[in-house]
Amino acid sequence: MANPVIELPAFDTLKALADEDPEALETLRSQLVAEVIERAPSHQRAQLQGLQFVLDMERRRAKNPMQCCIRMSQLMHERVDRLRECLKDTLYYDGLASAGTRSEQDHNAVILDFPRPVQDAPPKS
Repeated sequence: MANPVIELPAFDTLKALADEDPEALETLRSQLVAEVIERAPSHQRAQLQGLQFVLDMERRRAKNPMQCCIRMSQLMHERVDRLRECLKDTLYYDGLASAGTRSEQDHNAVILDFPRPVQDAPPKS
């Protein structure tokens, strides 16, 4: 079952809320985040809730909106870097496993013994 898209209010509406009633904007943000997490597959919800907790704590720790934005960007880059490392490791280990499989096949090969040609005796001096 596909999750329908969550409709956001128009930008101008969000801007007006930010200017006139920041608490209402925060309430809307919290509701939308909760809805996204609720619509996620059940096996991903705990991880999403944990991530949202980290984001909320970072937002509270920030002294101003710019610091919050910078910290969120850093967190995003850290997650992307971790994902990249996991993918790189997976590809590396898959390559080793494939190489190991080929190597095992090589070790199971039959080795043929070919007779060496008779060499002429070295000249006597």
